[in-house]
Amino acid sequence: MFVDERWLKEFPINEDSFEGKNIIAAGIEMRKGTTAIESQSFYAARNRGSGWLYVWGEVRYNDGFDNDRFTKFCFRYNMAGASPDPAKEGISKENARYHAYGNDAD
Repeated sequence: MFVDERWLKEFPINEDSFEGKNIIAAGIEMRKGTTAIESQSFYAARNRGSGWLYVWGEVRYNDGFDNDRFTKFCFRYNMAGASPDPAKEGISKENARYHAYGNDAD
């Protein structure tokens, strides 16, 4: 979500949005791409050159000992740190921050 608010505190999770039955072995990463609409929104916000991009979600999993677990995450990106050059997509990891709110795990 792109907003002008630097300190959002509420990050709703839509219960209907959970999907997938993935198995991830130790030491392996799972990648998932973005939709064209999300990419278009990023480019529009980047061209504006201000505001904040919030990326949040929740991962629910079984820890292998028959315990259901969760991890909630929230990252905040300052759009002023986005590259204005269309050839250099995205925001560098140096400009990414864990947000003060929206992170939790059991």
